[in-house]
Amino acid sequence: MSKTNLMTKVLKSIPGRWIVFLGYLSLFLLMAIAALQIYDANYEITNKYKRLANQANTELSLLLESRQDREAVRAITNDIKKQEATADSYFEKSIAYINVLIGIRIVILVVIGVIIFSMVARLRIKNKILQETQRKLLQHQAHLLTSQQISKTGSWQLNLTEDPLGANRLIWSDETYRIFGYEPGEVKVNKELFFSHVHEVDRELIMKTFASIEAGTSYGVEHKIVLRNGETKFVYERSDVLFDMYGKPEKVIGTCQDITERKLAEEKLAIAEKEKHRLKEKINKQKILKQKEITRATIKAQEKERFELGRELHDNVNQILSTSKLFIENSVHNPHRREEMLNRGINLINSCIEELRKLSRFLAPPSLGDLTLRESIDEVVEEYNQIDGKKTIECVIVELNEDNLSEDLKISIYRIIQEQLNNIRKHAQASKVHILLEHGDNNISLFIEDNGRGFDTHSKRKGLGITNIINRAETFNGGVELISSPGKGCTMHVNFRLNSASVVSISKTKEEPGKKLYGTGS
Repeated sequence: MSKTNLMTKVLKSIPGRWIVFLGYLSLFLLMAIAALQIYDANYEITNKYKRLANQANTELSLLLESRQDREAVRAITNDIKKQEATADSYFEKSIAYINVLIGIRIVILVVIGVIIFSMVARLRIKNKILQETQRKLLQHQAHLLTSQQISKTGSWQLNLTEDPLGANRLIWSDETYRIFGYEPGEVKVNKELFFSHVHEVDRELIMKTFASIEAGTSYGVEHKIVLRNGETKFVYERSDVLFDMYGKPEKVIGTCQDITERKLAEEKLAIAEKEKHRLKEKINKQKILKQKEITRATIKAQEKERFELGRELHDNVNQILSTSKLFIENSVHNPHRREEMLNRGINLINSCIEELRKLSRFLAPPSLGDLTLRESIDEVVEEYNQIDGKKTIECVIVELNEDNLSEDLKISIYRIIQEQLNNIRKHAQASKVHILLEHGDNNISLFIEDNGRGFDTHSKRKGLGITNIINRAETFNGGVELISSPGKGCTMHVNFRLNSASVVSISKTKEEPGKKLYGTGS
């Protein structure tokens, strides 16, 4: 490295204020040295002048011997001394004047130096502020670019006072270039380029909008654009017009946001809402149909119960009462057999009372305030076993907590067991029936299994008894599952969910080999 380069590097590393200070200090020393040199030069001249005068006086005194000459020389000498005194006085005044001038210059230099130092310090402070402002401005610009990329929002500026064909007539930000499918600065931006990307459906609207902004009207509009690769985008543009001091439109600044994702999401949401509305209407129709079906099944059940009640009263109770009446009447006309006939009549009447008790228990369950659900189930199981004359039915009840169950739910469980046992007795020809009632944390499960004839769940229609069981289960947020096939008996699983409200819901059927589901239970 050369000495010049080294010196330049050293000078660049020294702060500017120290260079200015050293410069003014050197100038001050040079001026002081110059003043001293002037003072010494005047002093030497004066001394030399005095020496020459004394030498001349001595030489004249030797040359002039006469008295007159000596007097003349003395007069000349006195005159010379006066001139020397005047010269000394002038010299002293000159020195004093020079010193005053040097002092004034020094004061002026000091004042100028202080002012310059103050200005340099202020400039350095302003330079720091300017550098910090520039740094923050660059940081904010970087944040703005990042925000535009994240939000897919570009900006643009239209200079209305520029030449329509000028390069600064329309200016795009980097993100605006990307929205229109270009790299920043890839193409020359002008109004024709913009309109070439506007979708033909919206082109007339945008042309009218541009005409309005040149007249000083701001706007906000959504429209479609077509990229050079054929891709279609939705954009939202918003503008604001700036006016000059005379109130004329000077420039227009605006934003261009890519809203394609939002528009597609809105379209999907609209389709989903339509589908939701359609499904809701379908569900409502199915609910209405289901409710009508339940109503029809309820009416049929009521008619069946009335028919069964009438038949039981006519075929059984009525016959027993008629026979007992005959025995009582005959006892009057046959005194010798009166006691026998009265006893037969009494036995028939007791039998009729028992039949009425059974009939009333079938129509209305025993009051669960007097009997628990467990006791009621045990009683109905015992009655069915007595009908068959052997222990056909086995019942197991696990952890049943009746205090947490409503009366209506307990009656429904009792009726479901009673209905299924009637179905088994009439149709299954089963020799064994197993009942399991299990109370879980959030549900109650009821299993009724028999080894009877079974049936095909896919081909056999649900009878009125099964329909009643499904309706009762759904009323308490439950579901029914039937597993059966010809010759392999039948298993009914009824599941009541206790952690949600009891509602009547739509039956669902899941078809599997040898398995059919009814209701909404699992």
